[in-house]
Amino acid sequence: LGLSLPVEHVAASEGVVHGSRGEVWRAIGDLGAGASWRRGISRVDRGEDVEGMEVWIEHSRFGPMAMGVRDRVEGERLVVEIVGERLPFGGAWTYEVSDEGGRHTRADHGAGIHPEPDLPVHGAVRVRVSRGAAAVSRGPRAEVRRRGRDSGDRGGGMMAVDTRQAARRALRYESFADLARDLDAIEEAHRSGRLRTTGNWTAGQIMEHLAKFANCAFDGFPGRAPWIVRKAAKLLFKRKILSGEPMPPGFKIPRQASFMVPSAETTTEEGIAMLRLVLARLDRGDRFTAESPIFERLSHEEWCRAQLGHAAMHMSFIEPGDG
Repeated sequence: LGLSLPVEHVAASEGVVHGSRGEVWRAIGDLGAGASWRRGISRVDRGEDVEGMEVWIEHSRFGPMAMGVRDRVEGERLVVEIVGERLPFGGAWTYEVSDEGGRHTRADHGAGIHPEPDLPVHGAVRVRVSRGAAAVSRGPRAEVRRRGRDSGDRGGGMMAVDTRQAARRALRYESFADLARDLDAIEEAHRSGRLRTTGNWTAGQIMEHLAKFANCAFDGFPGRAPWIVRKAAKLLFKRKILSGEPMPPGFKIPRQASFMVPSAETTTEEGIAMLRLVLARLDRGDRFTAESPIFERLSHEEWCRAQLGHAAMHMSFIEPGDG
């Protein structure tokens, strides 16, 4: 929903919850248990306080999101907001609970793209919701599909592109600052309708894939390659992969790593937001500490070079065009 709203907006919803006020408040007020009732949230971790504000880190397919508790009146009112620097979005959510039949109201004040919490459904508690929004429009509705040539699941009988032969940019990132600048150019090209891709994924899919790979390097991979594959990769590819050089295209993701395949529904805006969350994690000092599923133990610096080479290869299939 956030992608379809203006950058500055206020939205509100109200529902009658069939349960006690205590039950409703326990569901809303226990931020650490949010994954038990909010769709799309895989887990919630306690973060470090920011200027005395209680912080919780919500994890979803978009990556981690730091939420700070701006105000809490037990049993009555909870205000949480996105915290962090250089983020592509922002927002604050207000939850209020009254004695009127267990009535729950929520208002959110957003700036840009943000996740939308579900209303709590805890045990036998049921929710009936009405929503309204008031905002000043600042531009056209966000596109669900990118205009022009699509680089993802091509559909419509179109044949897949041989990415080893496809035209693409000569691109190398020396730092994540280079990647951030390229991301800015891609976002501007998308807004002006100049963006196109030359491979088999959309721009959104490319950036979702890069974000998945980076977040796994932060938080851990679900598995690793067979012993013989790891042994061969160390001998044949490790030096080149960790050099920071762009990786060669044409690699097919194996079935065992299907979790790295991006969704065909990911929009350009969503992909940009996912990748910016990765950059925000690096800005705040998060380090790549997970074991590689192929090369096993890597230092943060080695992971950085691998991430930049991986990103340069995939982003080379995105053409921002001339500004």
